[in-house]
Amino acid sequence: MSTKLIIWSLFNAGLNSLYFMVKKLQNRILENDIKALVVERLKVKGILGVGDTLISEFTVDNRSRRTDLLLVRESDIWAVEVKSEFDSLHRLPLQVDKYNAFFDKVIVACAQKHTQEALKITPQNVEIWEITKQQDIKIIRRGKIAKVKNKELLLKLFKRSELNKLARKTDADLTFSDKKELITLLSKVPLKDIRTAVIDSIKSRYKLTTYHFWRSIEGGKVTKSSIKLLSIKKAKENAKVTLTNESWLGV
Repeated sequence: MSTKLIIWSLFNAGLNSLYFMVKKLQNRILENDIKALVVERLKVKGILGVGDTLISEFTVDNRSRRTDLLLVRESDIWAVEVKSEFDSLHRLPLQVDKYNAFFDKVIVACAQKHTQEALKITPQNVEIWEITKQQDIKIIRRGKIAKVKNKELLLKLFKRSELNKLARKTDADLTFSDKKELITLLSKVPLKDIRTAVIDSIKSRYKLTTYHFWRSIEGGKVTKSSIKLLSIKKAKENAKVTLTNESWLGV
């Protein structure tokens, strides 16, 4: 074989390798792709709708854990943990345990390669969604809604200013009360009132991102671009938009 032919063969082989590498990268299903698939499924099934709040990257328990998606509905809160094919499951048991303690339902949405392991290492009440390579969703295990009844954990979801607001409604003495003292003080408030207040507080905190998200998908599907609108930073960039629809503002 001549030198030119060898060089040409190597060149073609390199092009073919590059082509398949690019195709593989294009076909990757990343975190925001999975988030979009999950939210679209919830929307189509009527589980999530306008008026419900959706949060991307919600921190909990003094920022020790961060759930990929949080769904705040009228009377309950769901956490969604996303595991793409590029993620590891080594932290999943601890993540799920924490989410089970703070939220009413937990869903793990994972790539096919993680499905069997996710089933083994998570409790039976955790719902498992498998994301196929065709970007479909298969519900492998149904989960359960178990409303959180631990008042102290629910109160930890409040910011200090929100705790103050709740305390004022109960005529509690706020003198020298730090957050820990406030939580102890407010643990005497009826569970129903605490649950209602925490849902209202989180909804109010994220009303701007919620507005931009729902506005972006009016009449269309959820995409990874609309998922990016759930970012607080992105919402501030879009703050120039006048929120004229009072139903979004809750006024």
